[in-house]
Amino acid sequence: MMKLSLILALLSVSGGSGLRVTSVSGQDVTLTCKYDIKTNTARPVCWGRGDIPSSGCNNQLIASDGSQVTFGGGASSRYRFLGRLQDGDVSLTVLNVSETDAGRYGCRVDIYGWFNDEAHHIDLSVERAPQTTRSTAAVSGGSGLRVTSVSGQDVTLTCKYDIKTNTARPVCWGRGDIPSSGCNNQLIASDGSQVTFGGGASSRYRFLGRLQDGDVSLTVLNVSETDAGRYGCRVDIYGWFNDETHHIDLSVERAPQTTRSTAAGMDGSRTFLLVLLCAGFGVLAALTVVFIVANRPRRKNSDPQVYSQVWFRGGSPGEESHLRGGEGGGGEFRSTVLYSYRV
Repeated sequence: MMKLSLILALLSVSGGSGLRVTSVSGQDVTLTCKYDIKTNTARPVCWGRGDIPSSGCNNQLIASDGSQVTFGGGASSRYRFLGRLQDGDVSLTVLNVSETDAGRYGCRVDIYGWFNDEAHHIDLSVERAPQTTRSTAAVSGGSGLRVTSVSGQDVTLTCKYDIKTNTARPVCWGRGDIPSSGCNNQLIASDGSQVTFGGGASSRYRFLGRLQDGDVSLTVLNVSETDAGRYGCRVDIYGWFNDETHHIDLSVERAPQTTRSTAAGMDGSRTFLLVLLCAGFGVLAALTVVFIVANRPRRKNSDPQVYSQVWFRGGSPGEESHLRGGEGGGGEFRSTVLYSYRV
């Protein structure tokens, strides 16, 4: 049993493949975790800090049974499920991320059957944000932020303004530097309540924050390497030269292959290895029993056992009589007893 437990520990996902995400303090960052809800139906999921254990999540932050959301004891309300749970999107969004949020996060999706859980861990790095600036006529040379994500994830590029002071304001997002007015290659925009998309812009660009709170951050769903580059956000503030502008440089890295775990999502090859090891232990145990039985000490029995008794006539041992009192001439009969010792 100890050997089997050790094998399970060695095959756990604590050393499995993971993703790396870099964000900037003050932004919202999304750590992606999705599963095939059409195949598996709605399943329980949890997010925690640190490596993924053999069951559940370490230092649980947030969880869902497939429809309802619960928070770990003492976990901050900054942890949110902003994706569509009904589509299997259980990505974790950390609002207003700070440098203390850096570290490893683990996502576990409880899939039916042994060793079928899907598990992912993501290493989050958080950099200190530079001071943002207002523009005069353009911010092409202004300060900017840098975000690194991994292909296949959802990434959030943060842009917020003080809606209490300015009331709801028009905003736009585009690709490239921010021009003197509007946004280059506009992707998405809002007048403060309604959302519009730029001509030909992908539906992967979303406002998932609360517009009514001044959160006009751009989320790019299922990001790919072609999404890398500069993005610009402009908030139209009353008055001359008062627009709030931000540009963010997005880097997208190729994602490593994700894996299943033992008690946390083991893949087919690891399952086969575990079965093979169990079968090997069974054969070894059987051979051990056979060896012990075959080499068990034997007790010798020195009591002689009569094997046969043969009668001879007239002192001539070579002349065998069929019966002790059988036919033939006179003479003396002798008997010879042959002994065998049972070992």
